[in-house]
Amino acid sequence: MNGFSQDNTSKIEIYLLNHFVQTDKESKEFWIDSTDLEQEPIVSDSQIWGYDTLTYEIFIDTVICEKFRDLKPALPIGIQFALTVDKMPIITGYFWNPVSSFGCDWYMIPNICSDRLKIYKGGPEHLNKELPELRNSPKLINAVIQTNRLMNLDYSKVKCASPTISTDKINYLINGVRINEIEYVELDTSKVEQIVVIKDKGQQNIYEKLNGTVEIKINKKYFSSIILRDFFSTKIITDNLIDFVLDNNEVNESQVLDSKLMDYREIIFDLENKRVNLITKNNK
Repeated sequence: MNGFSQDNTSKIEIYLLNHFVQTDKESKEFWIDSTDLEQEPIVSDSQIWGYDTLTYEIFIDTVICEKFRDLKPALPIGIQFALTVDKMPIITGYFWNPVSSFGCDWYMIPNICSDRLKIYKGGPEHLNKELPELRNSPKLINAVIQTNRLMNLDYSKVKCASPTISTDKINYLINGVRINEIEYVELDTSKVEQIVVIKDKGQQNIYEKLNGTVEIKINKKYFSSIILRDFFSTKIITDNLIDFVLDNNEVNESQVLDSKLMDYREIIFDLENKRVNLITKNNK
């Protein structure tokens, strides 16, 4: 299981490579491992403010623009890079010269520095629809959520969330089930189909006023099979002092742990008072 949590440990970085990786003559596609990375990232974790999971834009600190001006990628080939999570390559591609008329049949980032870097699935994209989709990698999405860098759809007006801000007042909806503390659940992120962030008009990000909703849509078949025993984190399962309250009635944990997530409308973790409150869809 890949679990959503808030432990702020995942590092998202962009590296150049310590050598040019030869590709097949028919394609610019290439794959690498951590030994191919330069020692230091060109964009460090602290310089990445957010990632938009629908527009595939990485929001960055513009102090690193000088590094991009110095790259000067050649017109026909570009400069190879890798976007990594904890030094594991997730997306490989090329920093591409923006004036180049050469096509690219692998991932690319135009070498133009602003407050965001957009990852394209080849160039032009409409000729590369058959490429595997790497930009919504479960490991990348999980790292974005862990470090509170999930961006709003209105990316032109939103700034990132600080990784240090608590999210305990943010509403998370998993296929319509409200969860107040997503760090206490285990969810297979490979089943995530869409993430949508909702906030008030004029609010920069959902963490600014601790007001907002993150809607996570997962595969329906997977959702229908999830039982709470597999959904709750180990901390909840093994803590014998936690009380379970079902529709305002205290119950034994065995009465709820084998029930299905889809049967609930709301699950509220109140671990300060050692309680998990569960509201079923039938309880109005």
